[in-house]
Amino acid sequence: MGLGTRDYYLNDDAQTKRVRDAYRAYIVEVLKLAGFDEATAQKKMEATMAIETRLARVAYDQVKLRDISANYHKMTYSQLCDEFPGIDWGNAFLLSGYPHFDYIDVSQPEPIHEVEKILADTPLDDLKSYMEVRVVTSASGLLSDDFRAAQFRLSSTMTGLQQDKPRWKRAVGLVNGCMGMALGKMYVEKYFPESSKERMVDLVHRLQDALAQRIDESTWMSQETKEKAKDKLRSFIIKIGYPDKWKNYDG
Repeated sequence: MGLGTRDYYLNDDAQTKRVRDAYRAYIVEVLKLAGFDEATAQKKMEATMAIETRLARVAYDQVKLRDISANYHKMTYSQLCDEFPGIDWGNAFLLSGYPHFDYIDVSQPEPIHEVEKILADTPLDDLKSYMEVRVVTSASGLLSDDFRAAQFRLSSTMTGLQQDKPRWKRAVGLVNGCMGMALGKMYVEKYFPESSKERMVDLVHRLQDALAQRIDESTWMSQETKEKAKDKLRSFIIKIGYPDKWKNYDG
């Protein structure tokens, strides 16, 4: 869904309607910038809104999204194919470049079942229109200034921001988003020596030792409870400053 959450499609308060209208106008504008005429752009926008609204109706609300157990559905690849036979998962993963996996977490099964229905009963031209809109809108921030301006007008309606970030900030944000570890490694090499990390790790170890001692000296815990508390303490993972193993961007 281009607007992110279901509420933007389903709620009827004044601000939500303004956002929805701004989104419709944005889709039409970027499609026209991409070379479509007004009538075609309008038709593609309506097809996209119809599909995204269907997805919104079955998407989880904000309360359910915060329920970890409700958003965890572990499946094997075989189970995925059996549960959602209306989607060609083999080609979907192959074309997306995903490596082999043993298990996958399907966070929201209901929207995927709706996707199966959409693929089965939606005219092919409407499906193509939806994909065209998704491609153009996802790239708007990286295209020419008129595409970026159209995107910011929508963002301004949604967030209230009055001024877009300068190009240099957007460029840095893009690099950080795509290669954050590589950028962070350069920063660490210049501003955060290994000795600083070692001092902080030593401090945490001392705190762990002190807490373990307090657990042993506790008079209100049973021995079994003390052992469980110390097991939990031993499972504590220390993350200070930067990772012990950096992400490799080669290949």
